[in-house]
Amino acid sequence: MGIIKEGAKVKRLEKLCVKLGEKDNVLTADKNISQGRYVYENEIIIIKKVIPEGFKFSLRDIPSGEKIIKYNYIIGRAKRDIKRGRMVHIHNMESGIRHEEKDSREN
Repeated sequence: MGIIKEGAKVKRLEKLCVKLGEKDNVLTADKNISQGRYVYENEIIIIKKVIPEGFKFSLRDIPSGEKIIKYNYIIGRAKRDIKRGRMVHIHNMESGIRHEEKDSREN
């Protein structure tokens, strides 16, 4: 993680993804996002593997057991540590829909 230096040429993630809720810790790809260095809200995010359109990826490091938040709702928990910029899917998160149905709104 780092700050982009003024005048540096970088790819902007804001044009390729969307943050669906203010408290979200994942972003959703609007288009396929290729490997590389990007900037989102003036911080560097390194994408190590292609993120397919419609898939979510981590906005920041998410420790094992931490809530995954999308649309300001808890959608699951990290099964293991998820590094910033990595895809978040069934291989590294478990769904929270069954477990936290009644209290899924993150306040």
